[in-house]
Amino acid sequence: MTYLSPYVHNIICKSAEQWNDHLLEDRNRDDESAKKRKFYILNLKEIWEKAHLSDSDYKESNKTVQYIKWTGSTDLILECLNLSTESTNLGILKLTVIIERALGDVFVTIENRRCPSLLKDLLQMEALSKLFGESLMTDLETLMGPPISLNLRNVLWHGFPMLGEIQPQYCRILLDQIIALGVVLEEKQIVNIKHRSKLPMPNTDPIKGCFPFINSKEIVFKLFKSTAFIPIGMTPAWKLSMEFYLSERYADAVIIFLPQLEHALRCLFATVNQCPNRQITAECDVLYTTFDEILAKEIESNTPNLLLPEIGSNICEMLYDLLYFPEGLRLRDRLSHGEYDFDHVNNVIANYVLCIGLCLCLKYLFPWRQHLNTESEFLAKLARAAESYRSLYHPVYILMTEISVALEGTEALIGVIESIEVVCEIDDENIKEMTTVFRRILTKIFSLATYYIDMNGIGNFQYQSIVVVIRKLITVKRDVMHRPKSEIEVNGILRKIAKQVGTAADQVLCSTKEKQMQFETRNLRSRARNNYLNMLKVLPILTTCWLTLLLIGSIEGLLFDDTNSYIIIKYLKKCLKYSENITTLSSPSNNKWLDCLGVAEKLSEVLRDRLQLIETDNHIL
Repeated sequence: MTYLSPYVHNIICKSAEQWNDHLLEDRNRDDESAKKRKFYILNLKEIWEKAHLSDSDYKESNKTVQYIKWTGSTDLILECLNLSTESTNLGILKLTVIIERALGDVFVTIENRRCPSLLKDLLQMEALSKLFGESLMTDLETLMGPPISLNLRNVLWHGFPMLGEIQPQYCRILLDQIIALGVVLEEKQIVNIKHRSKLPMPNTDPIKGCFPFINSKEIVFKLFKSTAFIPIGMTPAWKLSMEFYLSERYADAVIIFLPQLEHALRCLFATVNQCPNRQITAECDVLYTTFDEILAKEIESNTPNLLLPEIGSNICEMLYDLLYFPEGLRLRDRLSHGEYDFDHVNNVIANYVLCIGLCLCLKYLFPWRQHLNTESEFLAKLARAAESYRSLYHPVYILMTEISVALEGTEALIGVIESIEVVCEIDDENIKEMTTVFRRILTKIFSLATYYIDMNGIGNFQYQSIVVVIRKLITVKRDVMHRPKSEIEVNGILRKIAKQVGTAADQVLCSTKEKQMQFETRNLRSRARNNYLNMLKVLPILTTCWLTLLLIGSIEGLLFDDTNSYIIIKYLKKCLKYSENITTLSSPSNNKWLDCLGVAEKLSEVLRDRLQLIETDNHIL
């Protein structure tokens, strides 16, 4: 059993001495592609002949350390030398990352310009060929270049080989290349290589507590035996990943596991979409089936991708949080290209990644093992977490989180407002008129909200009623898969508005408490006292304004229409501008409350102008 095509299997799983002459045949082709492949095979034979050191030779050689320092990953490379034969795949996965990242650093150092994003393009750079020589760069291209080459990096990072399938000699061959590059750099006295900073890990607070922590391999290994999700022959790799995790080798666990997760999903994708040829490695003229295709909305000829409804929206959202959303983990691409530091993969991240795979295993239990999750408290908790999962990193859910944070400060002002009538009588006609405008807007939003939440028991436009509606709306599950790009821009503006609301509410609350104390103890001078009274007079309409903006933000995603996106964006930018103005005018250094009232009036006019669209098109924005 293998998931490597016959050609790839012969090249990558056998030593050069075992290769048959038919590998040099062009299989009924005589074009440039066939000639190039033949060239790579002949060059690969020469590479095998040059590979002469054993593992012990490397470990005992001071030259090894001397010539690998240029990569900035000396310890990682030495760790690869100590890996067992069982971990050959892990060694190749790590070494290909190190080579790609280090070559990019060299390119940036000598060229002082941006490094190509694709390894195959980097290997074609004339600057590197001039520095290292055509022969050495051809060797690297043969090993790690385009699909027509050995393409060692992509074959392993996309999860095709089983453990033990790849010749261990390839680890040593890759190390040969690193040392050869180091020799050239030393000969040419290039020692001050600019190592680009790694990207920081994204915020992992959202995934803390998302899934229960794995604490027993027995129940997990039992799950592996009970599921149809793991492809035949791949269980040892899943077990090895779990062993690494329980040994606190979190990066190794994730590096082994991510390719396995991709391959298992690829096999399921091929089954449900009835394209069994997609399960194996592609030949040189066909692209691999990767996560991008596996999780795409459609496959060839605009045919719907049946995998998505098969695994369900919850698991789709897990995978997008892990792989794609801009503020998500982005582990697959950033680990495989050396953009993240392996040491920054902690237990929280590793547990999250492995549990996504375990959720899929639970979904595809063999019929006679359907009761398994009732036998283990861990699996029962995991199943419940999978059933209730919603995206943690999609922009719309991040917006909902930020609205919730902004709401806390705004809600705290309500208690202050309730005592305002004791201090001063609000009889300003402008405020009354604006209150009427906001109530009209709130009336429309409340009527729309009835389609998504239970409005029973919610009063009309009391502050606490608005807060309750917002809190209910931000918990409504939303469609986050394959959304239009314009929605991302809309969410971005709404997040900025929420931030402005939160900032303004917090600073006003702080000022109110401070000045209230001074007012009660008669420590405010006449001008400061009048300013304080103006603040109290304006505060109700500002709070209503902020609550309305947060309410709009909480319901927008449910009503979004891409055909009107340009109108929505233009409108929201005006709202953002006025929100920023209010934040500035209400800051402790300004205290221009009557000016705030003027801005709020302009904002109410913008909102009032949108009422017609709300009433006719059923859109809030």
